[in-house]
Amino acid sequence: MGYELKKVKIIFCFLFVILVFDVPCYSQDTLKYKPVTPNKAYFISYLQDTRDLIISPFHWNGSQWIGAASVTAVSGVVLLTEDKNIKYFAQNYTSPLANGISKYGLEPWGSGVYSISAMALLYMGGLAWKNEKAEETALLATKSFILCGGGVEVAKYIFHRERPYMTDNPKIFLGPSFSNSGAVSFPSGHTTVAFGVATVIASEYKDKPAIPIIAYTIAGLVGLSRIYDNKHWASDVFFSAPLGWAVGKLVAKGKNWHGRKRVGF
Repeated sequence: MGYELKKVKIIFCFLFVILVFDVPCYSQDTLKYKPVTPNKAYFISYLQDTRDLIISPFHWNGSQWIGAASVTAVSGVVLLTEDKNIKYFAQNYTSPLANGISKYGLEPWGSGVYSISAMALLYMGGLAWKNEKAEETALLATKSFILCGGGVEVAKYIFHRERPYMTDNPKIFLGPSFSNSGAVSFPSGHTTVAFGVATVIASEYKDKPAIPIIAYTIAGLVGLSRIYDNKHWASDVFFSAPLGWAVGKLVAKGKNWHGRKRVGF
């Protein structure tokens, strides 16, 4: 069983890149090819996107405010009524096989082991096949991962919510502190970055329907695995998924380097 579970790591990483992205299908005229490199403008774009993320609520329209309010409201309802029940339900259905799938097949997508490795392979594939789209997608997805991760870390130390394995009370928020107490449940970093990366991939390859479906399916399973592993409350995951989507969408639409201009949130 242990050997079989460890093989999941290789299967998830390489099949996702080789079979899903299928870089050769997007080869282009090499005479027009110009490599997309992580140059100075690319790294400056991290600051620009961070600024735009901070000020974006001031530019939201009515539907965007309704969407944000709805996510917050539903997360609050889950927190108040269902977090504890969902925790108990998930813990009642654990098994060695499911534990292995979560550990080797899903958790590494949120931690960056698989996702960053996959983006590195995609970028190298783009270079090998002279494909700008693959290169740009890899760099954008990496940026989304880093921005999501950085923002989540700040939020964790602002809210300091106790994790479900620490308490049965989902309403314990200790408030702002630099203490490394382990009470960093909200929001879910794995879920946020998984959806941030998935959104960039889905946006860049929306012309190939299978890719958005697979990307969002993996992201969703990552979120569920955090509940299953008793690392996060359901409300953490529910709030973090659209948070990651929003960051990924802004990054994907930005493309404010490599001669591209932002086209809106």
